[in-house]
Amino acid sequence: MRERLGTAYYIAPEVLRKKYDEKCDVWSCGVILYILLCGYPPFGGQTDQEILKRVERGKFSFEMPDWGHVSEEAKDLVRKMLTYDSSKRISAEESLSHPWIIKFSSQKDSDMPKHALTGALGNMKKFQSTQKLAQAAMLFMGSKLTTVEETKELTTIFRALDKNGDGQLDRKELIEGYRKLLDWKGESGEVDEATIEAEVDQILTAVDFDKNGYIEYSEFVTVCMDKQLLLSRERLLQAFQQFDSDGSGKITNEELAKLFGITAIDDKAWHEVLAECDKNNDGEVRNNFHF
Repeated sequence: MRERLGTAYYIAPEVLRKKYDEKCDVWSCGVILYILLCGYPPFGGQTDQEILKRVERGKFSFEMPDWGHVSEEAKDLVRKMLTYDSSKRISAEESLSHPWIIKFSSQKDSDMPKHALTGALGNMKKFQSTQKLAQAAMLFMGSKLTTVEETKELTTIFRALDKNGDGQLDRKELIEGYRKLLDWKGESGEVDEATIEAEVDQILTAVDFDKNGYIEYSEFVTVCMDKQLLLSRERLLQAFQQFDSDGSGKITNEELAKLFGITAIDDKAWHEVLAECDKNNDGEVRNNFHF
């Protein structure tokens, strides 16, 4: 294969050289596993170009304290999946036989905290009415400014809901999670299937930032995390400073376009964001906006 396909975070180094085989998918899965374990990608950057340069170098680390809770078995699998030389990289079949995968696959639904699932789905439903600029800021904070300890419970829920282990939640998995919650609450006979599906479709519409039909881990954390915890004054300021790349104290149309390139929101969305928040129509949003 020679055609380059994929999102910058997940592209394997050999794909950049336009000569690759099926092991490039193992690399992509290794990136997803890394994100699930610590909450951020192994090769980050402010733009796709920066990300791809780091991917090309292929160097990553297990930074403390984010990786302090992760077992050596899990780190070993990540290393083997993100081996730079594809000929030495573990295969998909070998990955599934890794000791950590075998141990992890025995996790049961009973491991999922019931109260936390209730809160997570409730927060997803509330998120639908949030302004687009606030959604963008929250996505940044949820994916970049949260600690492993803060997201530990949500990570457990995400893994339990993610039945096929692909690092994202589809419509079917969300419906199953919704049914499970109703069973736990003893309300399964009170809500019909059409209502459940309608609720899930509303959640997907509101939460699926990049409109790919799935809810990724960063999207899940963003909408499910307790908003009082996520929207601290310090995090709000950090998010605004990230939006305001030139330090002018204002967010311009161009800065929003750059940011949404990072967060993978479609091209038209950032125009809608600015129109929604730019009350005086000067093409800028100042740092006195409210989330």
